[in-house]
Amino acid sequence: MFIEDKRSPYVDFNYYKSSYHGDKLTATNFETAERQAEAYLHAITFGRVRKLEEIPVCVKNAICDMAEVVNRREEEKSNTVSSESNDGYSVTYVAATKEDDYKKELLAKAKMWLSGTGLMYKGWSEKYD
Repeated sequence: MFIEDKRSPYVDFNYYKSSYHGDKLTATNFETAERQAEAYLHAITFGRVRKLEEIPVCVKNAICDMAEVVNRREEEKSNTVSSESNDGYSVTYVAATKEDDYKKELLAKAKMWLSGTGLMYKGWSEKYD
């Protein structure tokens, strides 16, 4: 069963700048990165965040941290050439971050913020389920 959360997105650009003190995202790319980070957060918390009466600061900070990873990944995907030479024609390509490494980094960011909350517990939780 899908529960629509009318509070989503949980974090806005103002929170990112003023409370989280983020400086890696612009207002333009924040929205997309935030939505992707939020979607991943729902997957690893088994949708428990949607059931919370109030979104805790640790969840908001996790989303901000994860959004920076999402944005960096998108920039890496669009910027494939790291250097180019004309005389001897040499092109060096940026090594794309592997999907597994990307997911591991997102998970590590989430764990850092959500550790001890029980939101990521894989079993049934009396508090959240």
